[in-house]
Amino acid sequence: MLWLCILLPRLAPEASAGGRPQAERAALELLALWALQWSSQVSIDPADSAGHGPALWIEIGASSRLFGGHAALRERIAADLAPLGYTHRLGTAPTPAGAALLARAGLATVATTRTQLRQQLAPLPLTLLALPDESLAALQDAGLQCIGELLALPTAAIAQRFGPGASLYLQRLCGEAREPLRMVRPPQRFASRCEFADPVTDTTALLFPLQRLLAAVPPRALRSVSPAPAAMPRSCWPWPVSGSPRAPWTPRSTDSPSKPTSSCSPRCCKATCFRAPHSTPSSSSR
Repeated sequence: MLWLCILLPRLAPEASAGGRPQAERAALELLALWALQWSSQVSIDPADSAGHGPALWIEIGASSRLFGGHAALRERIAADLAPLGYTHRLGTAPTPAGAALLARAGLATVATTRTQLRQQLAPLPLTLLALPDESLAALQDAGLQCIGELLALPTAAIAQRFGPGASLYLQRLCGEAREPLRMVRPPQRFASRCEFADPVTDTTALLFPLQRLLAAVPPRALRSVSPAPAAMPRSCWPWPVSGSPRAPWTPRSTDSPSKPTSSCSPRCCKATCFRAPHSTPSSSSR
């Protein structure tokens, strides 16, 4: 397996402003649904035990050959993230914990094997480990300065001196123990909304939040929506049209009417989609 970790230090600041962590969690779940277009194995973590912020994992090893290799797939995911407006850092490694650590370190190189992962981890400081502050303080008090020095110690000695939690984390980091991840599954009914601080009087302001909302809806379901939302001209649909390849959505204000449509209130816009049984796409949007 090869995991791509997307760290989101500033996930949806407009949603979390004013102490609304539930809105930030909703934004992360929406982004996870968007990530399912790249892989069937996607997992999220609102914040790890060390407080490093929201993270999203995508297993890209199984699907990388469909996109020209893992490097090309990583670049494509990063390019598709940019229009959504998320600040992010990427890390790629054979373990989820390793990918997250490389992302925190800001390393652009990719570790495709456990050996490469250990080599890249060795010179990094201990503060990048996803361990509680007391564990990091104990490691530093023991005279350890980098991750390589810690990994050189016997597993039993680490567990005895720094606790079983630190030992288990290091085993998962290096791929010696399996890391349980809860995979994201698309819901039978998709519903999401974006609220605005002030009334919206022009549909141009709706294009960006609609892009985020509709990016999480499976393209197969969206193809059955008719007619298209008035705020999204056919040339700007984020799904293929008549078999054409998927192109980035570039909203143009000249294609939109001057006032909001009835599907959006002055203070919010919504996207709703239903997944019908027996794999028959049936959806509605409002």
